[in-house]
Amino acid sequence: MRLHRLELEGFGPFRERQVVDFDAFAADGIFLIAGRTGAGKSSVLDGVCFALYGGAPRYDGVEKRLRSDHCAPDDPTNVMVEFSAAGTRWRVNRSPEYERPKHRGPGLTAEPHRAQLDELVDGAWIGRAARPVDVARELDEILGLNQQQFLQVILLAQGRFAEFLLAKNDDRQRLLRKLFGTRTYEDYQSALEQRRKDSERALASAEDGVLLLLGEA
Repeated sequence: MRLHRLELEGFGPFRERQVVDFDAFAADGIFLIAGRTGAGKSSVLDGVCFALYGGAPRYDGVEKRLRSDHCAPDDPTNVMVEFSAAGTRWRVNRSPEYERPKHRGPGLTAEPHRAQLDELVDGAWIGRAARPVDVARELDEILGLNQQQFLQVILLAQGRFAEFLLAKNDDRQRLLRKLFGTRTYEDYQSALEQRRKDSERALASAEDGVLLLLGEA
């Protein structure tokens, strides 16, 4: 997977539309997102995660806070990410649930969570999914990672990284197991170790049987 472009509007600290052109740094191979505290560095990563999965690690369980506090009631909230995967270019637009003024009469009404997935075909964007549930299903197949796996191996949450840096050796090892989901490999290791012990016991028992037969002979 390769990111090409990110657009944020009414999201996190960004009321006005902001554009991040990742292709501008493609030749560098690696780049740093830098800025003062509160400048919105983490919100850039939150935007990528929200566009792809409909949630962000810093807002688990409180997705309604994804909308910028600086927004006026009529301001939109939207995140767009363009990326390539498996040789195909994709674009996903997503907006969280939030309240807006009613078109008729006083009061507010809920603007639902919306998502749209498009594929670039012969220079034109073709719609592939237009409901959050359908977009999620398509992206699972395209990306090959669910949100938890994406956060474990692609986007390490800031709080967990700080926890990792300050942890003691034993705590760091437990944290790495949690982050990278190594339980499966530990289960394999335990199973192989048990098979080794069972094989050694079976071999010892067979040797005892051979010695007994030799003695009788």
